[in-house]
Amino acid sequence: MSLIHAQIRLTRQWTSRILQNALAWLLGDERTSDGIARARDVYAERLSVLTGLLRDRGVEVTGSDGFCTWIPVRSEARAVEYLAAHGVLVLAGATSYPSRGPAHIRVATSRMEPALSHRLADLLAESTTVPD
Repeated sequence: MSLIHAQIRLTRQWTSRILQNALAWLLGDERTSDGIARARDVYAERLSVLTGLLRDRGVEVTGSDGFCTWIPVRSEARAVEYLAAHGVLVLAGATSYPSRGPAHIRVATSRMEPALSHRLADLLAESTTVPD
């Protein structure tokens, strides 16, 4: 039995030296660094645009870095359902935390289409007041 466990450790939990070396090379590569910097700027711009539009609509949001913003809502389930009916997928905030907190939704902006950001902000603002 210990032989089987040793084999599992070597095949499933072991990170390939080839992959480690490839990652180390990528992290030191100037083109990779430039690509990461460009991506960081694009993602920051998308998040900034959406949070600004939401604030313009009177919605308090959190998230000034990363891919997501957190939007307080009356009902997570109803907000998720309302947005899905309009073609927008978000996550209920409860799925991101181990304990219950104020109702909110998590909105990822990494794939947000800039041309649709005003319509998205309208829908998100509307979802905050959807009753239970």
